[in-house]
Amino acid sequence: METSEAEAERLYRRAIAAGDVSVLNDLAILLEERGEAGEAEQLYRRAIAAGHVDAEQPRRPA
Repeated sequence: METSEAEAERLYRRAIAAGDVSVLNDLAILLEERGEAGEAEQLYRRAIAAGHVDAEQPRRPA
């Protein structure tokens, strides 16, 4: 894992812990790209429940 990716994950998790649900989808994408599908799916579901419309759209492989 690159340092910038690790830093992004740390900041996303910190923001979520502080109540900022706007980054749930971003963290889910990061985890999905890293192959952590189970946790990514949970975060996508939380994002959808929080009203994050981007989380409702299927992702296409890059």
